[in-house]
Amino acid sequence: PVSGLERDDFRVLEEGVEQELADFGDARDRPLTVGLAIDSSASMFVKLPDVQDAAATFVRNLRSRRDRAFVVGFGSEPRLARDTTSDMPDVLDGLYRLRPDGQTAIWRAVVYSLVQLQGAGGKKALIVFSDGADEDPDFSYRTALEFARRVGAPIYFIVANDEIYRTAGKSLTVRGFLGRLRKLTGEVGGRVFLTKVTDDLEQIYSEIERELRSQYLLSYYTRDYGGDRWRRVTVEVKRPGVEARTLSGLFR
Repeated sequence: PVSGLERDDFRVLEEGVEQELADFGDARDRPLTVGLAIDSSASMFVKLPDVQDAAATFVRNLRSRRDRAFVVGFGSEPRLARDTTSDMPDVLDGLYRLRPDGQTAIWRAVVYSLVQLQGAGGKKALIVFSDGADEDPDFSYRTALEFARRVGAPIYFIVANDEIYRTAGKSLTVRGFLGRLRKLTGEVGGRVFLTKVTDDLEQIYSEIERELRSQYLLSYYTRDYGGDRWRRVTVEVKRPGVEARTLSGLFR
């Protein structure tokens, strides 16, 4: 994250046409709504307690009565372990109720979690933890990509898998899966974290929190072209060596 940027450091383009900023501000102190989607498939039997502990530390760092969170567990089907609330002890209770079972319906879990985020105002984000299995059909991924664009919340994937980490995702068995992850997160200004099973997950959750607390909010009025259509949005930073990570576009 780069702090201290001002309005004049940014340039916003919609469909290649520069837009006039109506408002600009540092969004670090705005309340946050965050969804925690945790892989609780059968393959997580040994790893799940460590994942729960790392996610719990993230939850404890959220600001009570200002920030909100919810928990989704996903095996063969996603399920809401705790709906959106500012009561962090309740969020922790839902987190520790997760039990491993079934396969890994990761794309259905993304869509299900984004539905929970859809009505939330202000800053929002989705953090998905998985051990790297891709057992959903392709149509589920395409649905997730489309819905992610519409909701417009940054999505962070944490993938803990020794093989994927060792090969940097270049093996044929996982290349397509990681490509889909990177495509989806790139569309909404998120990131993919690859880690070994034994690595410190709390550090990754802490890095995500630092990013979410280091955002800028740029606002402009878009033209009415008529109909619901996708519009490509580009945000440029005028300072050398600095790149904005944000939404790739919007539906209006």
